Amino acid sequence: MLPNPYTPGQTPHHLAGRAAEQEAIRDYLAPVIAYGDMAGPPMVITGPRGIGKTSLLDSIRDQARQDGFITAWTSCQRGQPFLADLTYTIDRALRAADALPAPSGWTNALDRIGVEIAVPVVANLGLSLSRSRQEHPRPPACAISAVEDVLHLAANAAHGSGGRRGVGLLVVIDELHAGAPGELAVLLNALQNLSHDRRENPFALMGAGIPSVGGILTAAATFGERSRWLPLPDLTIPELAEALQAPARDLDVTWTPDALDIAVTAAQHYPHFVQIIGSATWRTARPTAGDTITSHHAHAGAAAGATEITSLYDARWASVPDAERAVLTAMAKAHPTPAGDVARRDIEQALGTDISTHRARLIDKAIIDDTQRGYLRFTLPGFADYIRHHTTPGPPARSSHPRPGSPDATNARQ
Repeated sequence: MLPNPYTPGQTPHHLAGRAAEQEAIRDYLAPVIAYGDMAGPPMVITGPRGIGKTSLLDSIRDQARQDGFITAWTSCQRGQPFLADLTYTIDRALRAADALPAPSGWTNALDRIGVEIAVPVVANLGLSLSRSRQEHPRPPACAISAVEDVLHLAANAAHGSGGRRGVGLLVVIDELHAGAPGELAVLLNALQNLSHDRRENPFALMGAGIPSVGGILTAAATFGERSRWLPLPDLTIPELAEALQAPARDLDVTWTPDALDIAVTAAQHYPHFVQIIGSATWRTARPTAGDTITSHHAHAGAAAGATEITSLYDARWASVPDAERAVLTAMAKAHPTPAGDVARRDIEQALGTDISTHRARLIDKAIIDDTQRGYLRFTLPGFADYIRHHTTPGPPARSSHPRPGSPDATNARQ
């Protein structure tokens, strides 16, 4: 029996529709490869959850390793420190490659991170960034210097010398929008200082975050404004179909055009759901080499996949208390923009109260996202329909913008 080539919740075997973005990233990394220079300010991939940011980072990390980079990866959690963990992953990557810097200098740099990043002033800086309008308060110089030393030493060790020549260091930070503000400020200031000596620092830093990450980095430090932004567009229908076709083709299995249409439509044009529907259809068809997946298989797979998707909705709904459910219900009943965004003011008008606390908690749970200033969006398509079907019917909230011409259920992000 052939293995199931679809990977819900994991990086897909075939990354469809991202050739232009991969080319842009290769251009970004080129100065490190060609000259041993620092790549420049961070490159940040932006887009809603589930669109494939992490999968793209995964593919780039794999390619970078083939090109000779040593890579270190960390993922931020909302408001939590991340620099100590990043330093640990850099140290582990260097050890795995047998490329540690001179022990005396490296041990001292690690010790400094443990001391300087933990000092209260860094945490207080984060509070200042979060609670006030003060622009770009300067992080403590000792913390900036500690991060500079780690990145400089690690990059040059990764670049290598003598008989072992590597390319340099690639640092990857996922969920960048969730990083502690004070630590983001420290990191960005350290990067700015290192950029003045780019030929001495052969490394690149890439990150990924939801669309609001731009404002977060800009608020943390001036250097955040200079980031190279790489927004991910929605995949087209042919690209989503290719995400189904290519992994099957590798196993000598084909899909009929009708089957592809059924699967993509059932997946609501959402990459994560494409993997769910594809996996369910494969289990239904149980193909062997040379077989074809037909519309009959796709209908059965769509039904099975819909059950899995509903289970995701059930889990999300069960994870929130009544007060947060009220916010989600008002959001589901509000009139979205054509892109699927809901104005925060419409939700607050419907509830008659400020939603700041509940909004923050729902974002932490990855149930909603900030998309642009004053607007929110469900992270899973179809969740608004699910909520409306599981709550008492009532009139929709008044909207301050025109209702889109098509039903909001058709919006790929609603």
